[in-house]
This record gives sequence, structure tokens and C-alpha cells, in this order.
Amino acid sequence: MEKTSFFCIILCLSVLFWPAAPIVLAAANFDIAGVKIENLSERSPVTPNDPLYSAQWYLQKIGAPYAWQIKTDSPKITVAVLDTGVDIDHPDLRRNLWVNEQEIPENKIDDDRNGFIDDVNGWDFVNNVADPRPKFQAGFIDDEVNHGTIVAGIIAAEGNNNFGISGVTWRAQIMPLKVLDDKGEGTTNNVIRAVDYAINNGADIINLSFIILADVPGLREVIERAYRANIILVATAGNEGQHNISHSLDEEKVYPVCYDGGKNMVIGVAATDTLDQKTAFSNYGFACVDIAAPGVSFMGLTVYNPYQRYQGNPFNNYYQGYWYGSSMAAPIISGSLALLKAINPKLSREELIDKLLTNAFNVSRLNPGYLGQLGRGRVDLAAAALAVYNDLINSWNYIVTSSLTTALADVKIFDNNNNSVAEFKPFGEKEKAAEGISLTTGDVDQDGQAEIIIGANISGIPQVRVFDKSGKLKSQFLVNQKNWRGGISVAAGDVDGDGAVEIIVGAGKMSEPQVKVFDVNGKMRSQFLAYPRGFRGGVNVVTGDLNKDGVDEIITGAGPGGGPHVRVFYGTGGVIDGFFSYEQSFRRGVNVSVLNIKK
Repeated sequence: MEKTSFFCIILCLSVLFWPAAPIVLAAANFDIAGVKIENLSERSPVTPNDPLYSAQWYLQKIGAPYAWQIKTDSPKITVAVLDTGVDIDHPDLRRNLWVNEQEIPENKIDDDRNGFIDDVNGWDFVNNVADPRPKFQAGFIDDEVNHGTIVAGIIAAEGNNNFGISGVTWRAQIMPLKVLDDKGEGTTNNVIRAVDYAINNGADIINLSFIILADVPGLREVIERAYRANIILVATAGNEGQHNISHSLDEEKVYPVCYDGGKNMVIGVAATDTLDQKTAFSNYGFACVDIAAPGVSFMGLTVYNPYQRYQGNPFNNYYQGYWYGSSMAAPIISGSLALLKAINPKLSREELIDKLLTNAFNVSRLNPGYLGQLGRGRVDLAAAALAVYNDLINSWNYIVTSSLTTALADVKIFDNNNNSVAEFKPFGEKEKAAEGISLTTGDVDQDGQAEIIIGANISGIPQVRVFDKSGKLKSQFLVNQKNWRGGISVAAGDVDGDGAVEIIVGAGKMSEPQVKVFDVNGKMRSQFLAYPRGFRGGVNVVTGDLNKDGVDEIITGAGPGGGPHVRVFYGTGGVIDGFFSYEQSFRRGVNVSVLNIKK
């Protein structure tokens, strides 16, 4: 059986011991929804209230406080941590643990029939028990006992809970899988079993903060299985090779970081220092390293068990510093990917990784001896989060709603996840339209973002108002005499083929059945009668490119009192077509819309 060579996480000579602080459960939502962001640095960074946050220099280095303006947590993302075990009772982790909801705790039954009894929070593959915590077995080493807990905390120590430190993501589901013993050693067979467990139990990301010196076929195969299961694997580049010094992975490969198989199956992470220079201990290379991340001076979580001692010192602290090693760099990337995936869950694995890598900070100038051997550069979480977010909102379709009975009711905007992202009163607190408003959307000012176009129904002033999707008024204009109260119907489309979207207004009740076409500033482009001049039931309007010539047509439906007459016009008013949608005797009015069906 191959032994897993676990490279050391090294504790600095000056160790700070910090007493525990009282736990105050608190949360803050700093999500920004629906508005394109040009530059996060122009906004105030988000600062969690965790007392030791100021010691976490690496979070500022990667731009986490700016990324947190967009998203602070990833509560639905599961990150499997294959390591020396995790203190699942730690105050900064216990709310961020993966829970196997199909398993009943401590009933000694494999409820979900996955082959593991009582695996509520993971599994210890070393001792083959459900408890994934370190065991303090004979010969244990304090660095190795703490290693898995430190890694888990870098990824997802609970943020903004007024206790300890903050993870890269404030919330996630950490799946602790103990594959190394309390001396930092283990077998490849246990690593293989743990990766399979992560695959079968829904892990999104697997963090591998260890190296193996030998290429083991079974391990390569399980890495391939995880890759085929669409899991992101993150591995450290390592601190050492066979000669106990950092080296090029192109000359001397280590694993699992070099298990790429031509597909970049594993994201390899090198370690940099506070100056963005490669650390003396970190391995490097063209083929196996994809990105770099901070790897020195970490204030980290530690296992709390005051009944256990190492060289006379009790494990009676929740936190210690300062730690260093490329083991620390990998979980920075795992936490970053968890946060990015939470910002846009619809991104594919490859798209997500590409956003992370292409937005890395170029450190070549600071590392002339390692050009191209530290991957794409040092991770820039702020830049990656901004890119992921802006891509997301550019692809979103929003649902805009309003009341049918009164314009005083809010216009509400919902995103793809049915979250209300904005609401506003289009006619303020005092102006009133007894029968609600007419609304449509369209990019009428050619800024790349759709606007919301509002018109008042009966009893409201005959005014069109144009808002952005946050509810900010962009323009407004009258379409009839100000004291007229017949209401209007609005639509939007490029009806003259100039590339700009026009606003189309259909007359309401008690007015001639006019259709008027305006630009965003209220300049009238054309007008025409949709029905005989004496008809006073109103005109419902919509647009659509019915003949696929690249120019929208105007489609009208007669309001109550007229026949169910649907007509199609050019933007200038020329008639294209018309038909009756119901029996000609029908007099209750017709609403119209356009549906694009692709064959």
C-alpha cells in the first residue's frame, strides 16, 4: 500500500495564543442585485465584525472585502476537505458543516445505505468511524492535528459572527473527510475512498492540501471519476519533493496536483508571500500550476480540546498564528471558487475556472525567475467576482410586475431566482391612476440595459415615464393634453429600422384610436389611426418582428366596445394585415402579444 507523503505545514517561531471570545450570532446580507458594477474599488469594502479579521492580511490581498460587496457566502456549495480531520465543534465551523440529512445521528444504522453508518458530517477513513475529528492518537503532532481545521477555516470560517476570523466565504458546507492520521500520514487507498465518498455525496469542490510523491494508478482513476462527475478539484503544488526543497514540477512531478490528463482536471496552486513573490518553499512549474495564492502568516482555526497536550501545551485555544505553507494557498482557491459558484450557479465548471484564472493578478514582474511557472498569477477574487456577476446580470431576464388597480402600488422587479431585486412607485405617493398602469420594457436609450416604460391607465395623466431597473427616473413626456384622463397603452420596439428602440403609445378610452411613436426623449416620430375615428374603446399595442426583416411591426388590439379586430402596421402606419381573433360580435376587447417559436 502506498503511503501518502504529507508535506508539513510549518508553524512560525512566534506563535500568538488568543483566548476565545463570546459567540454572537449575527448575519448581514451585502448582495447587490440587478445593477451592473463597473469598478468595485470605488465602493466601500465590506468588513466583517470578526475580532481577528484585521490579522487576515491575505483576505485584503485577494480583494475579498470588495468581492463581498457582491456575495458574502455560498451556503449551498459543498466543499470536501480531505485532510487530517476537522474540529466539527469549533464555534467558527459548526454552522458551516455539510449535513447528511438522510442519516439519523447515532442510531448505528446506515439509513441512506451509502455504506457508512451515522455519517452525519463526513467520515474518518483512517479509523473507519463517523467522527471526522482528529483523534490525538499516540505519536500525534500538533501541526498535523490542526492542519485540517486550519484548511477548513480558511475556506469557510463563519464570517460576521463577532467571533474569531472570517473564511473566504462566510458560509459553505464543509464536508470533513479524514484521510491522514494525527501524524500527517496516510494511505492512498483512504484518499481514493474519500474522493469516491465526495463524488457520491454531492461535493461541488474537493480540496487536497497534501502531496504524494508517487503516481498511483488508482488515485489517478478516482481523480478522473471526480472530474467526470463535474467536481472542481483543487490541490496544492507542495512544499517539497524527494530532496526536501521546492522545485519545478515539470522536472519532478508530485500528485494529485499533476493529475491533469490533458484536461486540467486539477487546479494546481502555488504559494506567494505578502509581496506577491513566490515563497521559498512553494513548488512551481508550467504544466501543473494554474494559479497562485497567499501562503504565509495565517491566523487560523485550531482544534480545541484542553484535555489534550503536546509537549506540555494544552489545546485550549480556538485560534493560533502564524501558519505558513502551500497547504494554506489551496483552500484560498477552494473558498474563492465556492463564492464564485454561489454568485452564478449556472456557470459551467470550465466557465467558473476560466473566470478565476483569467482575472488573476499578473505577478510576473515580481517573479522574473518564475515567468509562467506560477500559473496565471495570484488570485484576484474581487476581479473574478465582478466578472462572474456582470456576466450573470447581462444574461438575466427580469420579471416586472405592477398592480392592475392603482398606480400607487409598487412596480416590483424579480430576478431568475424569484427574488425581488427592486420596487418603486412610478407616479410617486400622490399621483393616482384608478385603473393601474401599462408597462413594457426595452433598451430605449441604447445603453445595453433594458428600461422600464410606464404609462398610466384611466384617471392618470397621459404621461410616459422611463425608469432603469433600480427605479431611477430616466425620462418622461406627455403624449396628450395634460388634463386628459383616458389612459394609454405602451409598447417598445425598433419600428423604423434605425437600430434604436422606440416607444409606441396606444390611446386609451374616450379618445380617438390613435397610435403614436416616440423616441426616448418624447420626440414624436409618427402617428396614425388604428381603427375608425369614431371608435372610443382604446387601443392595446405590442411590437414584434413578424416577417423577420429585422424591423419590428406594430400590432394592435381593439379595446372594449369594438370588434375583436387585430391589425398589423409598419412603424409609419401602413397596414400590413388584420384579422378577427374571435366572433365579430365579441365586444369585450382584445389584448395582444407576440411569441417567437423556433422550429
